[in-house]
Amino acid sequence: MSNFFEMKCPKCGDEDHIDIVATLWVRVTNEGTDADASGDSDHEYTPRDAAGYSVCRYNRPSRIS
Repeated sequence: MSNFFEMKCPKCGDEDHIDIVATLWVRVTNEGTDADASGDSDHEYTPRDAAGYSVCRYNRPSRIS
């Protein structure tokens, strides 16, 4: 596996083009939001969170349990 979470798309097997839903802090600005300005670089992802795979466009919804 080529990524830190050892994830791959369940449909096509791709390991390099995975987008995940993560929780992070952002600062609200006049231009929108800025994650770098928030002063808190923490972010959180769990295997239950939603994920998308850009190569085959498969989307896995969030798992509640």
